[in-house]
Amino acid sequence: MLNEYASNAFGLADPQMKQPITIRLDPELLAAARICAKEENRTLTNFLETALKERFNASEVSRTTGQSFGGRKIGRGSNFKRSSDAKS
Repeated sequence: MLNEYASNAFGLADPQMKQPITIRLDPELLAAARICAKEENRTLTNFLETALKERFNASEVSRTTGQSFGGRKIGRGSNFKRSSDAKS
């Protein structure tokens, strides 16, 4: 009920509806994404949405297990040691 009120009161779109966005991509990255989407018989939008969901799911797993994503550290504070990791 509160979310419905906030959506209407503040002019926010229905959270169930997909929102169009504008992003800037490197031309080579965009070309590669288009090729991959075509190979998988997907729209570019569906390909990018799926890739983002997979990335977020992998990040969530890494946050809960403490493992890095694809061998890389993730997150804003990835260059800093956690306070629990610091030596006393």
